Amino acid sequence: MKAALVLALLLSAGCTAAPPPPTSTPPATTTTTAVTTTTAAGITAETAPARLKTVVLPGEAAVAAGAGAGFKDDWTNKRSVPRPCDPTQKRVDYGYYIHFVRQWEGERFTVFGLAAWFEHTTAADVVARVKAAAESCTEYQVGDDHRQVITPVTFPDTTGLSASYAFCEDDGVPLCFALLAHDHVLSMVVVTGALDRLVLLDKMRALVVATAPVVVENGH
Repeated sequence: MKAALVLALLLSAGCTAAPPPPTSTPPATTTTTAVTTTTAAGITAETAPARLKTVVLPGEAAVAAGAGAGFKDDWTNKRSVPRPCDPTQKRVDYGYYIHFVRQWEGERFTVFGLAAWFEHTTAADVVARVKAAAESCTEYQVGDDHRQVITPVTFPDTTGLSASYAFCEDDGVPLCFALLAHDHVLSMVVVTGALDRLVLLDKMRALVVATAPVVVENGH
């Protein structure tokens, strides 16, 4: 069930076309936590689509972890930031942002690389909110889906990043997230599949080692 849910939330149609620059800020949705507002420097709405491809999980690292060489890109689904311990799973308002999802398929597991640029919110603020949410419960229910939340998850040193955090959810199929923040850019490594959670975590840690340096280098 979790694999199908991940595909529904993170991917819709594989698409390589970058989104056009924003013409207006989408309507805010209801949320109970305020977001720190700043002004993004360096990357702009016009340059974000190209720059995000330089901070996403490197393809060679996904292949080294056992995922296939082929991948899919998607620019259309805005539900990229996880919402642990939220039974409503409503989208949280982070202001205007651009993101895309890249997917690799392995043997009984899937790897997602997600990258997002936030116009008025720092990625560290986003990570802090996800961390606070993940640590607010040990289990929760979404419809018929009962999820355990496993936190904290340790991973290798990520010196140079503005913030980083990792956690897993498990409803019988583990789903693990690593969030890597630099300025207004968030890069996420997500692994899920019909493998033992410890095996998936080993894969995720190796992918974080490969992803963190490109986020530090290009995420500003």
